[in-house]
Amino acid sequence: MKNEILLGARTVASPTEIVQLRANGNYTTIYFKDGSSLLSSTNLGVLEERLQPYSFFRVNRSVIINLTHLSSFKVHSYKTKVKTISLRKSTSEIFLSRRRLAAFRASVNA
Repeated sequence: MKNEILLGARTVASPTEIVQLRANGNYTTIYFKDGSSLLSSTNLGVLEERLQPYSFFRVNRSVIINLTHLSSFKVHSYKTKVKTISLRKSTSEIFLSRRRLAAFRASVNA
């Protein structure tokens, strides 16, 4: 059980398997590398604290991404898009909050 975090009631996973987490009301949908997902009753704020020692970044109020699965990001004059990629090569575009742009660039050394 080393290097695994608690995701909800009796559910644990390795942080390296998680691609992103999305808020869904008081619930959180967790997306994994293999394309599967899990709906957890644990809210995003609690999971963010549990994932803090690992390479995760909260890009906006409702999304946390695993920076090891980051494929690219593009800065526009009005919005920043972040793309994550999983092993199945499915990409997901997420808008980065403008207030988090400086911290995000520091996290990815850009």
